[in-house]
Amino acid sequence: EIRKHLDAPENIVAILLPRSEQTLVGIFGILKAGAAYLPLSSDLPAERLKFMLADSRCKLILTNDNLLEQAQQIAGENSGIININHLHEADQETLTPDISPSSPAYVIYTSGSTGTPKGVVIEHHSLCNLVAGLNRAIYQNPPVPLNMAMVSPFVFDASVKQIFYALLNGHC
Repeated sequence: EIRKHLDAPENIVAILLPRSEQTLVGIFGILKAGAAYLPLSSDLPAERLKFMLADSRCKLILTNDNLLEQAQQIAGENSGIININHLHEADQETLTPDISPSSPAYVIYTSGSTGTPKGVVIEHHSLCNLVAGLNRAIYQNPPVPLNMAMVSPFVFDASVKQIFYALLNGHC
């Protein structure tokens, strides 16, 4: 379903979901579609969210029933909306992402404390290097399965370590 809305493999898809397993499913669905994810917080002012969507040239917002109205309010002319609650197993297909190591994986916006927030694009090779570095430097020979605490909000870069290290290494 996500791929139907994208016109190029390196599109940005925003994810406006509460902290839940839906968010993780959404992130991996976006990556599997060959796009980069842009996490959005429903707590941010509408103008900031609109800026982030426009600045990133976001093509799609992935949301749920509870945040659908907010997604509709912030969606720009070029942003479609998919409600994750209305996706069905039939909508899922086996995809081989059309990506390379230099393809964008995600976009995180700075706090904007020095003025306008800036989007930082992180590529797949950098994400892989992070996970490999964590394996070498911090989590050498952990007990299996290691239970990672998800303490960071999805809109902060620390969440990337918590999500991808754990899941790419078979941990919880």
